[in-house]
Order: sequence, then C-alpha cells, then structure tokens
Amino acid sequence: MSCVALAVALGGTGYAVTKLPKNSTLVALTGGAAYAEVVRLTTASSTSGALVLPEDMRVFVMADVNAYKGTGLASSLGNMTCRVRWAPVGGSFTTLGPLPSSTFPDVPAGYAVWQSLSVNASVDLVAGSYDFLVQCFATNSALLGTASLTVHDVEMNVVAAAA
Repeated sequence: MSCVALAVALGGTGYAVTKLPKNSTLVALTGGAAYAEVVRLTTASSTSGALVLPEDMRVFVMADVNAYKGTGLASSLGNMTCRVRWAPVGGSFTTLGPLPSSTFPDVPAGYAVWQSLSVNASVDLVAGSYDFLVQCFATNSALLGTASLTVHDVEMNVVAAAA
C-alpha cells in the first residue's frame, strides 16, 4: 500500500485531507509495560508527513491494529488496549477517547492467537500542521495474566473535512 495525500475541494464548504500511513514493523508489547507507539503519521514508513489543515476542520482517525500472542504464551490470557493521540507538529500529544481493548483468550499449548482491534476517534482542530499516532500496551494484571503480545501491520487513516 502506498501513501496518498489528497486535498479535494468540497464545493465551497472547504477541503477534505487524507493521510494513509502504515507500519509493517513488529512492535513487542511486554505485559505491564508502558504504551508503545505502533504507528505515527510523521514517521511511518509509508507516510508523506504531517496533516496540514488549510482551515478549521474535523479530523477522523481510524486505525486497525493487528496483534498476536505467541505459542509459548498460549496458556496465559492477554489484553491489549490502544489509544489515538494528536499534537501540533513539535508540540505535546493529547489522548483522544475511547480507549478500545481486546482480550486474547487462553488456548491449548502450542497454538497462537491473532486478533485485530479497531481504534477510532475524532477531534475538531484549527488550521495548522498536526501529527497523529496510535499507541498500545499489554495489560499486566492477575485476572488477565502477563502475556506479551506482538503488534504487526498497523494501518491508520487520518481524514479531515470541513467542520
């Protein structure tokens, strides 16, 4: 998949701007560790950089996070929680809600479990340049165990339209 940046006139109501970054690098999530960045608009291997808004716009972020629990951890439950964050380029990041999660079930030894998690959020922003990222972590709790998870093939769509 190649990155595409579009600016499409919407008949006097503004513009739609789209970015499609993707990260195919494996990202390890150790149970109980801090959030790990799984895809970022300005640094993903298939992105053309920051989202530049020519006017005040509503931005929609939609990401699909694919992860698996390896065969060595088959007898441990695992839970992954992900979040979307945004920042003016060079500024501090702000978290958007909701924070979706997915539980990786206990399975017989020798089996791996793959799951996908959709992460969606929106925010109204003023004209300017912005960066977006998705972060995930593997929960470490007595209830869910300490299963480490691996994230792979994360795709994020960032679409802005006149508010």
